[in-house]
Amino acid sequence: MSIDQVTPRSRRAILAGAIGGLATAAVSLVHAPSVRAGVDGDVVLDAVNTGVGTTEIDGGDPAFAVSSSGTAIHAAGGVGVDASGDPAARGLSTAGVGVLGASAVAAVDIPAPIAASTGVYGVSPAGHAIYGASDTGVGVYAANNSSTVGAIVAEGGPGTAIHGHANVGPVPASPGLTGIYGSATDVGVAIAADSASGLAVKATSSLGPAIRGHGQLDGIIGESATGRSGIVGYSGSGSAPAGPAKTGVYGEATQDAGSRGVGGFTLAGQGVHGDATTGQGVVGAATTGQGVKGTATTGDAVLGQSASGKSVHGIATTGQGVVGEATTGAGVRAVATTGFALDVAGRMRFSRAGSVSLLANKTYVDVTVPGGLSGTPVVFAMMEYGRSGAWVVAARPNYPSTGKIRIYMNKVASTTASTPIGWFVAG
Repeated sequence: MSIDQVTPRSRRAILAGAIGGLATAAVSLVHAPSVRAGVDGDVVLDAVNTGVGTTEIDGGDPAFAVSSSGTAIHAAGGVGVDASGDPAARGLSTAGVGVLGASAVAAVDIPAPIAASTGVYGVSPAGHAIYGASDTGVGVYAANNSSTVGAIVAEGGPGTAIHGHANVGPVPASPGLTGIYGSATDVGVAIAADSASGLAVKATSSLGPAIRGHGQLDGIIGESATGRSGIVGYSGSGSAPAGPAKTGVYGEATQDAGSRGVGGFTLAGQGVHGDATTGQGVVGAATTGQGVKGTATTGDAVLGQSASGKSVHGIATTGQGVVGEATTGAGVRAVATTGFALDVAGRMRFSRAGSVSLLANKTYVDVTVPGGLSGTPVVFAMMEYGRSGAWVVAARPNYPSTGKIRIYMNKVASTTASTPIGWFVAG
């Protein structure tokens, strides 16, 4: 609009113009025109501003700041995008923080590593620093292209870095000094891990236990979907072997002769307990060693119970099928009410029994008993060859010295050859 500086205006014209201006101002106060961004270039507060292009703000630090007692910035459109498919809100920074969100914080002191390279940074003294929710999609999604850096890295400090809760609340308090903590209510699963062909869960500890399970029911449950071993325990160098088929728990140790594949300990109960409906409760097999070896100070080294089958069944190719050792008790005890306490099919061997030669022209022979003699042992002896008119008349324990027995003949058995005499010590 140009200003006429030559033609003078009358008083009537001036008054008419003033009245018209007042009328226009009054109308504008009642119905304010809707000014939209992209049309006249202005942004109007408390109104809808629509732009047809991209609005960029290039300024200082921060380039764009919004403060509110409620939600500071609300970006919506589709699922995180506007109607055209582009992001509803975007923050770009070549060196600092792309988007900074703060709740009830007067001054935000961004740590140096975060300020240098961070897409979104949120800080809140009491509420949620960053909150993502979705009815059908993903609340928060993170991805990266690095092979050595995680898509999400959280530091818990004295508390928990990441706390995931399944099912409805209330959400319990997070434990201290915990990287990832999962909680659940009712039938929810605290932490679930799935893998198509790799490891679902891998735990490594340089000093302490890698995995520890504690539950009101079972501490750890291992299941094999293909009929292998439910749980494999391995001690030794290298990687653990594949568990055998149809095995609930498999243990293997390869260090030395003192290695234990499976070890059991109890103060008053059973160190290792095996139950079977129709099979064997405990089966021990060995190629050259002991199939089952039990050691006890005062109790039972091996205890087997069966209603109608075999309480203990040991099979060995060249070693011992069953070995029982005891310091003060009984290594192996056989008890039967109406049946046989000991039923032997095959040869027997006793360390406190043997054969000794009675020399020619001798009427007695001395034997050193392995393990010594104590208490009141019973000694049996008899000639293994028939000698006319000769027989064993006595076998005296702990004579002529402790731990020996002297076997007496009624006369010289032979004047020309030795005579074998069999002996046996019981007790």
